[in-house]
Amino acid sequence: MTGPTLQRSKSSDAIAERLARLAEWPASVDSVDIPDAVYRQAAIVLCDDLAAIISARNDPILSQIHKHLLADGGRPVATVFRGGRPRTDRYSAAAANGAAGPWNELDEGSLRVSCHAGIYTLPALLAEAEAEGLSTREVLRCLVVAYEVVTRFALAFPQPSLLLHPHAFLSVVGATAATATARHFGGMLYFSALTMSTAFVNPGPFDHAVRGSFVRNMWTAHGAWAGMRAADWAACGISGLPEGPHRIFHDVLGFDCDPDSLVFKLGQDWLINHNFQKVYPCCQYAHSMVEAIESVIASLPDGIELRNCDELVVEIHQRGQLLNEVNPETILAARFSVPHIAAVAAVYGRLDSETLSPESLKDSAVVDLRQRVLVRPFEPVMPPPNDRPARVRFKFAGEIQYQAECLCARGSPSRPFSFEEIRQKVDRICACVYPDLAKVMDRLVSLEDDLLDSSWGETVSELTGGT
Repeated sequence: MTGPTLQRSKSSDAIAERLARLAEWPASVDSVDIPDAVYRQAAIVLCDDLAAIISARNDPILSQIHKHLLADGGRPVATVFRGGRPRTDRYSAAAANGAAGPWNELDEGSLRVSCHAGIYTLPALLAEAEAEGLSTREVLRCLVVAYEVVTRFALAFPQPSLLLHPHAFLSVVGATAATATARHFGGMLYFSALTMSTAFVNPGPFDHAVRGSFVRNMWTAHGAWAGMRAADWAACGISGLPEGPHRIFHDVLGFDCDPDSLVFKLGQDWLINHNFQKVYPCCQYAHSMVEAIESVIASLPDGIELRNCDELVVEIHQRGQLLNEVNPETILAARFSVPHIAAVAAVYGRLDSETLSPESLKDSAVVDLRQRVLVRPFEPVMPPPNDRPARVRFKFAGEIQYQAECLCARGSPSRPFSFEEIRQKVDRICACVYPDLAKVMDRLVSLEDDLLDSSWGETVSELTGGT
């Protein structure tokens, strides 16, 4: 008896051919091929995502994960960014930082497709760079290139509906791309690693985040480890099948297929420039709602408290409607709950890590208000860049209403945060544990040659305070 064979198709062959072309590209990208503006954006993404990692250091569950990884680790060559400079083997450090990356929902992501390329690439890249003595300039080059590879992969296989979480099926691809780029893999070796990485994807349902399962945060930890190992094993002669990515993502997982996205304007339209960044510690799909609530708060008459409304109607875009858990049981679920996020913003008058905290889950005013939140579709459906809008209406007795809308949340390319705003976010998170990180960020974004030519390990020593 013979087993089933993979069915080849025109789209399968097209994916394999264009993925092979994409795999040839990283080794050809020299530092001088990347514009300074793209390098500066990469430096901002690096520091912003590093702050997201550091922000989670005191979470009790994450602390236990780090404790295990540090205790059981091998040769100490890579840093776990949780204060000081604890070091372990590169695989354990990548897994530790990978788990922390999405923990507080402060990492950046792509607006073109559901992909958080920074936390898919950086945990593996930073561990590999420190272990192998790569220059800081090379770290930025590898980040730009690996960010491009994994985001193009996401564009080539878009989900028709948000059934699976991108952390589950893209983090291993990003970590593989980062490691293969850092190791200067040539086309065939890079192709072998990428095709292998797609066979390691997790079919993790998106509702694991909405329902608050912390395994959602471990998908990026697993992806970082598995991606580095995919690069190891490719170097040993192991490869996935050329048609494997199409078979897995299209035939098995049911994703759409757009082969040309893998190579269209490659090296011209840098995808790291099309990301969003966050200041609110919650799913980006809710950010327009938070801004609308802030607008209502700013215009309220004296004596009116939003917590006393009879009803809060939230009209929100289609993906925001998925965040519909009324009674979140964990802080992760709370970060993906439109009713909870809205109630916290209304009760406290702001949304940040202090207000959207585990304590907010038990706050009687928040619990009471979120029962009065009604989530409705935003109409009409808007085209990009206003495709994630929200409108809020606080209804009081006597037909009194206070309302506002936000068509596009800040942090996107159409409404970007300034460098100073992201720097303040980084400093606010890191000042108490790594007070020199903001200064290093300034030097990175300024592309200071002395810093870029130093090893990444020396840069880590500087940003951690010489430890």
